[in-house]
Amino acid sequence: MNNQVSRNSDLRIWFGFKRSPFGDDIKPNDLFLRHSMTVMADEIKFSIQSGAYYTVIGEVGSGKSTALRYVASTLPSRNYHIVNIIGGAWPFSELLRQTSSALGTYIRTSQQTTMLKCIYDGYQAIRESGKEPVIFIDEAHLFNSDVFMQLHLLSQPKQHTGKVVPIILSGQTLLMEKLFSQYNKPLSSRIISGINIAPLSSNESIDYISYQLSQIAGASSPDIISHEAKVLIHQASNGIPRSINMLALLSLRDAMLKESHSVSPDNVRAINRKWWDVVR
Repeated sequence: MNNQVSRNSDLRIWFGFKRSPFGDDIKPNDLFLRHSMTVMADEIKFSIQSGAYYTVIGEVGSGKSTALRYVASTLPSRNYHIVNIIGGAWPFSELLRQTSSALGTYIRTSQQTTMLKCIYDGYQAIRESGKEPVIFIDEAHLFNSDVFMQLHLLSQPKQHTGKVVPIILSGQTLLMEKLFSQYNKPLSSRIISGINIAPLSSNESIDYISYQLSQIAGASSPDIISHEAKVLIHQASNGIPRSINMLALLSLRDAMLKESHSVSPDNVRAINRKWWDVVR
């Protein structure tokens, strides 16, 4: 093996990339846009204007968080203030505390009515600045049952007749089961629509890999990963974007260690065999 190629070598140098592809830190404007993402953005904007809830469902690595980042980037910052929350196995009181923190305030009390009033005062302050508050909750499937039974209070406390704060919920498939439980009708009645993010099709996977190489990495050719190798990556990943990223990076590394400036199906097969050996 050439002494210049080692396990610590940089993919960017070997392949002549300007930036590292297949990462999680891609700016919203640079994201690979699927048709479903633009549809979702339009539907979420409608739900926000209607003061309703919207749900985003998808399996692990399907691109839910990425889709939410894209949607958030399409909402004019002069009109909307997005309150971002990451779900967890919490009781409702902890969600209120997390929401308060996201609003930039700290609640010392544990009394629910006082916490809700403090949060709604935060919403009012946002409105007085000329914006509308919108709540984005990722990993919502992790919430305890009592959270779903009371979540509607977060956007409009009892006895309040003002505007409802829209909530965008995102999570794995279990979220759908929890949302439409017979105990959660006050919540499910507010859900205007939703989307189930499906895996990428074969053509979408190929286009996604090519986009990462040419538009993100600035590669001289998207065929640094051959068409046949892209097809194999799609098959091995089942079209899940996070898995595509992992397999593409590992395949690039395997090609580099073998002193090749392109990825062939053999590189993908080698990586896939190693992966399953580890799993077993």
